[in-house]
Order: sequence, then structure tokens, then C-alpha cells
Amino acid sequence: VRSAKPQRALNSLDRLALLGAMDATFHLVRAQALQALDRTEEAASAMRAYVAMRPQMLAAQARGHAPLPFESDAEAKALIR
Repeated sequence: VRSAKPQRALNSLDRLALLGAMDATFHLVRAQALQALDRTEEAASAMRAYVAMRPQMLAAQARGHAPLPFESDAEAKALIR
């Protein structure tokens, strides 16, 4: 998505989904790709999935895994609106 190739990113994400690799970060990146393609309803749905999975991500963070992309739930939820 950051390389300005949202469709390519979305295609890669679709392949990951087939493998069952759909964690919170997956949904966040999918939301970003969909938003870049002006698919706002789908982007909002993907962001809702990210927010719903955020507690699992917080638990992983507490165990010393990768840092969170947002500092607060409010920041993440603001992108849904």
C-alpha cells in the first residue's frame, strides 16, 4: 500500500486470506488498500474487523511482539467514520 500499489497489495492480501492468515494487521492493511481504491464501505468493514481484533493484538504486544499501529482505540475507530 505504501508503494502506491493498492490493488497489488489487495491481491497479495487475498492470497494470504486463502491461507487463513487474517490477523488484526491483515485487516488494517486491507482497510488501507481498499480506502486507497475508494472502496470506502469495504474499507470501513475491514477497519471494523481490525478494531474487533485489537484486544488480541494488545495481548500479543504485552508479550513483547511488534508495536501497535495506533496508540489508542479511538484513533483506530476514527478511521471507520
